[in-house]
Amino acid sequence: MNYYEKNLGDYAKEAGHLSMAEHGAFNLLLDYYFANEKPVPKDMAYKIARARAPEEREIVDAVLAEFFELQADDCYHRQYCDDLLAEFMADEPVRKVKKSNEAGRQQKYREDRARMFAALNAVGQFPDWNIKQAELRKLFAEHCDVTQSSPLRNASRNASRNALQDEPETREVTLGDEPATRDTTATSTQYPIPNTQYPISLFQSARENDENVSREDLPEETDEGAEQTSRQSDGDGAEEGKGRTLTPEAAMSIELRKRSVKVTSMHPLLCAWVKDGYTVDQVLRALAIAQSTLGEGAEIAPRYLDKVLRDPRNADQINGVTPGPASSPSAKQESPAERERRQLRDEGAQYGFRAPREGEKPDDYRAALKAHNRAKEDAAFAQMETFLAGRAAR
Repeated sequence: MNYYEKNLGDYAKEAGHLSMAEHGAFNLLLDYYFANEKPVPKDMAYKIARARAPEEREIVDAVLAEFFELQADDCYHRQYCDDLLAEFMADEPVRKVKKSNEAGRQQKYREDRARMFAALNAVGQFPDWNIKQAELRKLFAEHCDVTQSSPLRNASRNASRNALQDEPETREVTLGDEPATRDTTATSTQYPIPNTQYPISLFQSARENDENVSREDLPEETDEGAEQTSRQSDGDGAEEGKGRTLTPEAAMSIELRKRSVKVTSMHPLLCAWVKDGYTVDQVLRALAIAQSTLGEGAEIAPRYLDKVLRDPRNADQINGVTPGPASSPSAKQESPAERERRQLRDEGAQYGFRAPREGEKPDDYRAALKAHNRAKEDAAFAQMETFLAGRAAR
């Protein structure tokens, strides 16, 4: 038993007269009784109650004599405890059934998520791995209408079915089974794997998973297979296959993932760029500026790309007004020394500090910047102390 009920009124009536030490001994003995689901052994009573000194052992003897009964098994019994344990054991089959039902619900929940993720991936939708179930169901209902038949939807359903076919079968738990020591469903393989998801080629999915789909049923194959997926129809209810297009978020995420930027069409920063009116070309120019700053091959995080995109100093290059790393690949690249000097200047500008002097070493500049910041902090503290002192004087 991990817990037991303690009626405060009954306890006060029965044991309210005990001293502080006697209360402690009594509760330690009760805790052992319920935690181990057995009475208190006579030879362990002092150890259970942490009684070491002679006077402490006398207290334990008094509590045992008043509230417990030494029986033939050489253990101290208490009728209330034995009755409560009997009720607990009688409810054990019910607890087993509840535990098995909970494990079944968890397994069904994960299988539903895996099916919806696989179906959405097959039609070009890549939701975050930790999306809430209600939002996932809404996306699934919007983009994976299983009441209609089409090559794309057939590919979606088959991709979902194949993703789940290797899942281990769940064993039905009966009342005679032993209770599981842990919930193994919590560590089983989950689909999709919680990392950045990449598009599943609809052409490959349809050809491998649906023998009834002919080549004429599929859209023309290009290098950008993921871009052939349809996300939404036009508002006039056009016939299927007409008026279909990628959303701006999907188009932007595809181009960024091609350039190794780990971002999905539902990323909050990417959605904010589209909402603020940034185009794919502008974002790619900002990516080129970020790569020229950090070096080719560096991993560009969406948060850093957002800073570059919204930096007013990069507005002309991002808008294509002046030649820059994005619009002129042959433009002269910064030397390492120039790049470091510009980074130092930007670092100092954040704290209202001067630009590096000609010939000043980077370490010397950073030391001066640190001293500048410390002086500003000291001045702020001094101003606060003056304010508090004047307020106390009033």
